[in-house]
Amino acid sequence: RATKIRELRGETEKAVEYRNELDGLKAGNDFPYAQSQSPELTAGIQLHQQSQAAMARGDYDEAVSLLKRSLDSLETALGPENPDVATSLNNLALLLWRMGRLEEAVPYQERATKIRELSGDTEKAVEYRNELDGLKAGNDFPYAQSQSPELTAGIQLHQQSQAAMARGDYDEAVSLLKRSLDSLETALGPENPDVATSLNNLALLLW
Repeated sequence: RATKIRELRGETEKAVEYRNELDGLKAGNDFPYAQSQSPELTAGIQLHQQSQAAMARGDYDEAVSLLKRSLDSLETALGPENPDVATSLNNLALLLWRMGRLEEAVPYQERATKIRELSGDTEKAVEYRNELDGLKAGNDFPYAQSQSPELTAGIQLHQQSQAAMARGDYDEAVSLLKRSLDSLETALGPENPDVATSLNNLALLLW
């Protein structure tokens, strides 16, 4: 659905990226842009997978450590400006964000944004820039333009889902994210970028 929203909005580059992520989900591939199978890339992927396992058991500090090591390996394998490196930087920033480590998250998101800007990926650069602004402001939904009861409920449910994730209650987090998504769709409309972001967050948690 996140992919379809981007396609319906004519956001071609973003739709392609979401489509790549969707294909990755279906294939179990975390790094769809990687074109080599070097030892460094293999190590980066393995460390990334280990970080996901650490997250699944609620060990977020270990997940951060593993993601940082994965990032180092991916940069060595793919180069510092590869889109998968930007994605890895973004993933690390968002995990730190969820843990409340905003100041630490910002530099990673800044680097991810710069990579997208330098690569000419305008739509992705804009999204990363919006996420960066959200990080700096502590705002989870930068596209939201209203303050309706439904939006307030959606934001509160989203925040509750983050708390559930922090204590390792993933089933509750999924339930809360689904309810948050319903409220956001009511408040913002089914094609709002924040709805696409919420769909993407839910898909990644289920992944």
